[in-house]
Amino acid sequence: VDGNGDVNEAQFTAYVKDNFKESWLVSHLDTIITKCLGEARNATANHSKDDAESCNPAAIKGAHCLFREIQMNCPEEQIKDIKTCSKFRERVKKHQELTPAPQMLDEKQEQ
Repeated sequence: VDGNGDVNEAQFTAYVKDNFKESWLVSHLDTIITKCLGEARNATANHSKDDAESCNPAAIKGAHCLFREIQMNCPEEQIKDIKTCSKFRERVKKHQELTPAPQMLDEKQEQ
């Protein structure tokens, strides 16, 4: 990222292509890179600069997109935990990627 927190597109592209060389993934990389850079740009465009304390979400959006897209494109024969992967993929399809927050214990249960 640069000094403003924006993703450096050339560095992101080089990083992804240099670090993700699995044969099943290589054919998907250009599509994944384009999609994730778009999400990072969109996050920057929608970031409010009025709050000096807030961080530019571009980097985390790009990283999250990269993780999500790799998981969604992973062929079954490469998956080590089918049950967990299937649950994750279903959540992504429903746009529920984040796990729900843990339920807080009732005060009565704490005593």
